[in-house]
Amino acid sequence: TVLARDAELAKAPKALRYLGFLRGTPAGLIGAFMRGEEPVTLQPGSEQAGWRLLEVGESAAVFQSLRFPDLRFTLLAKEAS
Repeated sequence: TVLARDAELAKAPKALRYLGFLRGTPAGLIGAFMRGEEPVTLQPGSEQAGWRLLEVGESAAVFQSLRFPDLRFTLLAKEAS
């Protein structure tokens, strides 16, 4: 239903601020985020509150809802201040 999808979107990882990505060995791509003043790193496939990190790129990170696989949430990269 529409209400369930809206409720799921409200749970999206909006508290995270996407900074960009790092490419490491052997880990591969790692997304760099901030949650308040705390640095957070996530690899594609990692889960955050019912959302899976699908991809990280130069300008955005894309999360997918585990409950509604067609529901996506995109965080745009912002410089750390």
